[in-house]
Order: sequence, then structure tokens, then C-alpha cells
Amino acid sequence: DLISPNPLFGDRDLVVVDEVHELERYLSNAWGYCISPELLDRVVGTAVRRVPPKLEGPARLARHLAADAEAVLAGLREPEPGRLTGPLPSRIDGALASLRTHAKELADAFDRMAEGGPAGSASAGSGSSGTQDADRLLAAARLASRAQLQELNEAIDALRSEDSGMVRWAEVQPERDQGRLWAAPLEVGRRFRRELGDRVLVATSATASVAGDFEPMAAALGLDEIDSDQDDDAPDAVDPGWLGVDVGSPFDYRQQAILYVPRNFPAPIGRERTDHSAAVLDELTDLVQAAGGRTLALFTTTAATRRAAGHLRAALRNNGGGPISILEHGELPAPALTAEFAEDETSVLCATMGMWSGLDVAGPACSLVVIDKIPFAPMDDPLSAARRERSDQTGRDGFHEVYVTRAALMLTQGVGRLIRRRQDRGLVAILDPRLHTKRYGVALLRSLPPMWRTSDPAVARAALSRLVAENGSTDLPATAS
Repeated sequence: DLISPNPLFGDRDLVVVDEVHELERYLSNAWGYCISPELLDRVVGTAVRRVPPKLEGPARLARHLAADAEAVLAGLREPEPGRLTGPLPSRIDGALASLRTHAKELADAFDRMAEGGPAGSASAGSGSSGTQDADRLLAAARLASRAQLQELNEAIDALRSEDSGMVRWAEVQPERDQGRLWAAPLEVGRRFRRELGDRVLVATSATASVAGDFEPMAAALGLDEIDSDQDDDAPDAVDPGWLGVDVGSPFDYRQQAILYVPRNFPAPIGRERTDHSAAVLDELTDLVQAAGGRTLALFTTTAATRRAAGHLRAALRNNGGGPISILEHGELPAPALTAEFAEDETSVLCATMGMWSGLDVAGPACSLVVIDKIPFAPMDDPLSAARRERSDQTGRDGFHEVYVTRAALMLTQGVGRLIRRRQDRGLVAILDPRLHTKRYGVALLRSLPPMWRTSDPAVARAALSRLVAENGSTDLPATAS
């Protein structure tokens, strides 16, 4: 709505945003740009088809536009991935400049066609009612193409500009030999706050705070800033006042859930990285067997998800593991996969980031949630790295402000898949010893619900086994470790 030419909320006094922890990402996407093969195929291909071949000028522009798009596509093949901090590589910059010129000229031609000018349809204003209806539909389609070409040019301008307020990067699509170019705003909070104007904002989420502090979320939304370019007495000056309220939870986490974080476990970094991957598979297998399935296993990468699903199938088959079925994220559409997991109480669902939030499976079918490691954004992620750099330059702790904050929100979302109702009971296992050994581990643990904690694997497995055996008790066994 904030980027629409016809907004719905313009006359509203109050805006309520749920799941506000996702808003910064959504705004970065909405206010960002992408040049991709899919975009070029759709926008340029559609525009070319809507040009009458008999109109020499527009037809010539369409041919130039198609050739420019092919040149851009050639430049996108095997791009050098990573952040773009200077001029674009010459092989693609020239192609984008030419594409922009011809897209602007063709958009203008579509305007003239719609007006019935020199480049318009020869049948405009004459013929039967059916012909006139067809002409109107064609004119509307050309105006739609004009708008798409204008949006394409906005993306080209953003990608070719070296504006310090935008972060630009190239990425390679693993499944294709072509890449994408991206541009996204370095920060979205100030613009969001200015778009809100004097409206009241109510922002809610089960994960709106980090270690009990709402400040990181408020800062991301621009609620703690006043635009320095504005006069304080101006009618559109921003009021930075905000109030954070934690209304608690309806769940008794200490009675309903156990948090298991092993201490004597390889860390997923440095020399121990390979050992950690192997240890995760072994620990996951033991926990799944203790729980009799009933497991949602969450991973930070697709590759780890696939490895875990394959390992569990082989391990449970070789050990006579019984009727436990292994479901893998991507095998079916997410709703179908979720339904199968909920209906088959002894199944295991191995999932990646798309299911860390939103998945709602209550009851014994999800008695165990296993998380392979802290969900930090990749350190080479261009947008996160740029935001960290900006934070460090202003004297703040960029790693904590950007990476730890985001990881805390994601980790809390993943942990939240376990307890969905007051009757639910179970165990969360986070197989990352950095929660014990790193300074930021304290903040991450404080962000999680107040579950009863253990670091003893024997206690964790015994609790799961008793939970399955009792299958009707109202409390998890509180065994001290």
C-alpha cells in the first residue's frame, strides 16, 4: 500500500501491523529493486507483443528493446556475486543504459497510441462496436505495458546509481547460469515513519522484543528518530514517542516445555564446522527415536535439511526404527506437508527457513522441535553487512544490532513452533553450544520463553521417552540436571 499510486489507508487514523518482526524485510523488498531474467522476459516480452508490426517507429523501438534485453541477459550470465560499491561492470552498464533509453521511448509511444496520435491504431474511433471494444482493451494493455516499462526504468536507475542510501549487489541463481541484480534501501525506518505521518501505529508480534527490550524493533521502524531535515514546528514533523508493552503468554512454559542446549558439542564455526554437522545428525537421530517421531527439525539451509532427511531415513531403516515417516520440506506444497505432519503423529518433518514461522501444529504430533544452529544471517549477505557497517561507523555494536537481533527474532519464532495450545507439552533442542559460550548467547537465551532448561542429553532423551509413555500426563517430568 505504501508504494501504490492508489493507497487504501490514506484516510485512516490507526494502523495495526501484526507480525511486525517481518515488516523491515517486507519494506526492504517493497522499496527495493531487482533486475532478473524473469523480469526482463515478462516486461520486455509483453511490451514487444503489444506493438503493431505495421507501425514502423514503435516496431523499430521494440526490436531495439528486445536486443537490449538480450544484452542485459548476457551480462547477467555468471555474474560476480557480492556487493556492488562502485559503477556496474561495463559489460552490463552499457546494456542497461541502452535498455533504459529504448524503454522510455517505447513507453512514450504507448502513450501516443492510447491517445490515438501519430503512432496510434489506424482503426481508432471507427468500426463496429466489437472493434471498438477490442481497441479499448488493447489500449488498456498498452498503458499497462507503459507502466511496467516505467517501473523497469526505475529499477535500472536504482541499479546504476551509487546513492549511499541504497545497497546494491549481484547474486547467482544456483539452479540457473544467470544472476540477478538487487538494490534495497540501507534503512527503511525513517521513510516508514514519515509515511505513517500522524497516524497511530499499533505493532504486535510474539517476537517483538530482544531479551525483553523493544528498542531494536522500534529503531528498525524509525520510531526513535526525528528527521533532522525537518523543522520541529512543521506539520509533518515526526514524533518519536513510543511505548512497548509485554502482555505475557497464556502458556506455562516451565511446566509445558524443556529447553535442551548441549554443552559438550562441536560449534558450527571454524574447524569444528564439519564435526558439528555430523554431531547434529547423530543427536537428531537419538532424539527422534526417543520421541517416537513427533519431531519438527528446523535447519538454516536447504542442504542441511536434505542431509538430515536422508540420514534419518537410512538410520531408522538400518536400526529397525519402525513406522516413522520422514517428510522433507519441498517434497510437497507447504500446506500439504503441514497437514501430513499433523495427521501422522509419528512422522518427522525436516524443514528449512520457510517453516520457522507460521507453522501451527498442536498436540503430540509436534512434541519435539530440533534446531540445528543459531539462525544468523550469512556474514556475506550484502544488505546485512552494509547495515552492520553503518551501525559500526556510528559507534554502535553493528554485529549485535543487526545479526544478533535478527537471529533472536528468528530463533524465538522457531522455538515457538512447539507450544501452540495450553495442553501442548514437549522439548526444544538447540544444537549450538554458542548459546553457552558466547556473550551474545545470554541475549538469545533471554529472548526465548522461560522453559525449564537442561544441557544433559540423557535427561532430554529420558524426558521425551516418558512423555511418549505417559501420553496423558498433564506435566512434563521435571528432572533436575
